[in-house]
Amino acid sequence: MVDIKDTKESAIEEKESLRDIKGKLIELDKEKEGMFSKKEELKSEIFSSMSEIRKLKEELDKERKKKEGLIQQRELWNAKVKELITEAKKLQDKSKNVPNNEKRRMPLGKIKSMIENLELKIETEVLSTNQEKRTMRQIKELQKVYQEVGAIAESANKSRGISGQIEEAKKKANEFHNQWKVIAEQGKVNVQKFRELMKKVNGMKKTQNETVAKFQKLKEEVMAKNDQLQEKLIERIKGQANIRKQKEETQKNKYQRSKQKNEEIIKDKTKQVEEKIKKRA
Repeated sequence: MVDIKDTKESAIEEKESLRDIKGKLIELDKEKEGMFSKKEELKSEIFSSMSEIRKLKEELDKERKKKEGLIQQRELWNAKVKELITEAKKLQDKSKNVPNNEKRRMPLGKIKSMIENLELKIETEVLSTNQEKRTMRQIKELQKVYQEVGAIAESANKSRGISGQIEEAKKKANEFHNQWKVIAEQGKVNVQKFRELMKKVNGMKKTQNETVAKFQKLKEEVMAKNDQLQEKLIERIKGQANIRKQKEETQKNKYQRSKQKNEEIIKDKTKQVEEKIKKRA
């Protein structure tokens, strides 16, 4: 039979072990709740940062489309500038091909007046055949010069007009380029923000994964300690039942011994009485 003293000592040890397990369980549970709060906090921060990243991405997409449109407009005006410069060069080349002499430097009005005077001379004066031929040659030469000078003047006017168009086209191209630069500079800021946020989110995701792993580990430890606690409680209940049973058996044995002892005493006294009676008879 198991000694009651040993059983009591074992029960005390189990009680202390049970208290230690409960303390550890409370500690682990608090740590687990802390990890859970941290996990949820990281989840919320990641969600908020991802929303900001989506907004930034939308903004960057808009900026990209705007830049593409501005580049297209800028290149159209740059192409217009090149086209106008080519046209201006053709006019300059056309002017260079015309012989440069004193008559071709005269104003158109003066050349026209000279032609009219020569034509009037033929009509009003009596000229010899040679004089008339010479005058006709002069008229033809002046008419040719008049056409050439007129063409030069027209080219000059066109060149001035084209120069104005070139400046206007350059201005337009620069306007679109400057707009592009403003958006590009803003885009750099947004791209930097985007990169920083992505780096932050990746870091938080890594921390979140580590936190989830720790939380899961603590959860398993809590469950294990809880199982251990339940086992200890069952052992304690069984131990207490054994102690009660042993006490009952001890009381029963004590009663039996006392009863047996009393019976023996009664038996002895009865025997003594019987012997006394025999002696008197």
